[in-house]
Amino acid sequence: MKFIGRESELARLAEISRSAAASGYLTMITGRRRVGKTTLVKHFLQEHELPHAYFFISRKQPRDLLNEFSEILSETFPEITGLHFDSFDRFFKFLFQKLTATNFTFVMDEFQNFKYVDPAVFSILQKHWDSHQDKIKGHLIVIGSIQTLMHHIFENRKEPLFKRLTGKIIVKPFAVNEMRQLFKTYTDGDACANLETYLLFNGIPFYYYLLEKENLFGKDLLQAINRLALRHDGLLFNEGKELTVEEFGKNYGRYFSILTAIAGGHTQWNNIAMQSGVPPNSLGKYLDELRNDYSLVEKKESVFSKDAAKTSRYYLRDNFLTFWFRYVYKNFSRLEHYAGDRLLPGIKLDLPNFFGPQFERFVADWLQAQSLDEAQEPAFDHVGKYWDKGQNEIDVVAYRDDRELCLVGECKWNSKRVDAAVIARLNQMVEIIKRKSNFKQFQKALFVGDAISPKFKANLANQDVTVFEVADYWR
Repeated sequence: MKFIGRESELARLAEISRSAAASGYLTMITGRRRVGKTTLVKHFLQEHELPHAYFFISRKQPRDLLNEFSEILSETFPEITGLHFDSFDRFFKFLFQKLTATNFTFVMDEFQNFKYVDPAVFSILQKHWDSHQDKIKGHLIVIGSIQTLMHHIFENRKEPLFKRLTGKIIVKPFAVNEMRQLFKTYTDGDACANLETYLLFNGIPFYYYLLEKENLFGKDLLQAINRLALRHDGLLFNEGKELTVEEFGKNYGRYFSILTAIAGGHTQWNNIAMQSGVPPNSLGKYLDELRNDYSLVEKKESVFSKDAAKTSRYYLRDNFLTFWFRYVYKNFSRLEHYAGDRLLPGIKLDLPNFFGPQFERFVADWLQAQSLDEAQEPAFDHVGKYWDKGQNEIDVVAYRDDRELCLVGECKWNSKRVDAAVIARLNQMVEIIKRKSNFKQFQKALFVGDAISPKFKANLANQDVTVFEVADYWR
C-alpha cells in the first residue's frame, strides 16, 4: 500500500535523527496497534537511506532471540559473521560500541516484550545507556504497542529506564485530511461510500491495507464487514481481543462487559453499570483505567454544563472497536454455530444507529479542522455537544472564545430523516442556548451524510438554516 501522510511525524524523526548524529538519542515511538508505527519508521529510514538494523522482540526463549539478533547483526556487520551473543549484556555492549564509533540507527520493535523474555534487559540497557550516553552519536528507537507497559517502563520512577528517554513520538490515527488523500488514491470518488468506510474504520491504516489486500475497496461495505469481521477466518474476527486482552490481562471480562455496554449505546454511568453488571460503586475504577491507562474510552461533558459530574457520558474512542463490541463480540456464541452472513440483515438494519454517533464525531473533528483564513486561524475554539437533565439535546455546538458566533447544528447521517420536526427542534435548541449564553450571533446548521434536494435546501435557507453535505468532502 502506498505510504500516505505522516508529515509531522516524519519531520520530527528527521529532527531527532539530525540531533542524534551529534549526541545519541533514545526515542520511544508508541500508539495503539495497527496505527502504522513500524511502517512509519521503516519508511523514514528508507527515505533518508540511513544505515540501520531492525530487531523484532518476539516472545521467544532468550537464547533463540539472541541467535536471531546475532544473525541480523552478522548481515549488517560482516566482520562479526559467526559470532553469537550468549547474553543480552554482550548484545547491548556491542550495540553501544557501534553507536560510539559511528552514526547508526538501531530499531527495537515491540520493545515491551522484553518483560516476558528477560526483564533484566531494562536494567542492562540502563547500564549501557548511562555509561555511553555522552559518547554515542547514533539513534536507538524503541517501538511499543502496549501503551500501558511502555509508559510504565519509561515513565515509572521505580523503573530502571525512568527519565532515560530523549525523544518521544505518539503515532495517532490518520487525520481527516490524510484520509481524504487515501480515498482519492484508492477509490473512484463515491463520496457516500468513502464516508461510510471512514465512519467504520476511522483513520487506522491497517484496516485500509486489508481492504486493498482483499480487493474490497469500493465494494459494498457489508461485504467487507462479512469478509473481515464476521467469518472465523476474517482477519478482524478477533480484533477486539487482539487489541485489548494483552493490556487487560486474564481478568478482561469486566472490561469487555463495560465496553460492550458503551458500544451498545449505554453512555451514562447508571446505564453502563446496569448493562455491564458492574456495581455503580465499582464502575469508576474501571472507567478511569479505560480512559487514562488504556485510552479506549473518552468522557464527554455537555457544553455550558455547570454540573458535569452528574451528566457526563462515555464513548469508545475507536470506531471499529465500537463496531466489534456492538456486533461481533456480542454475537460470538451465534457466530460459533452459523455463518456470519446470517447476522448481516440485522446489522444492516441497525447500522444507522451505529453510524449516527460516529457521524457526529466526524462533524466535530471536521469543524475543528476548519480555518477562518489563510493564516490557518481556527474557525472555532470549542466544539462539543449539548444536553441537559431534561430531554433537550443538540448534536453540535461550536463557538470561539471571543463570543462573536455560536454554531448550533443537527447531524443526520441519512438526509431522509430530516423533516419539519428536526428543524423545529433545531430552532428550539437555539433559543435554549441563547438563554444560557451571551453570544452576539447564532448560526443554525444541518449536517447530512448524503445529498439533500435543492428544493429542500432552498427551503431551509429561507429559514436561516445552513446545510452542509458532508459527503462532498470525500469526493
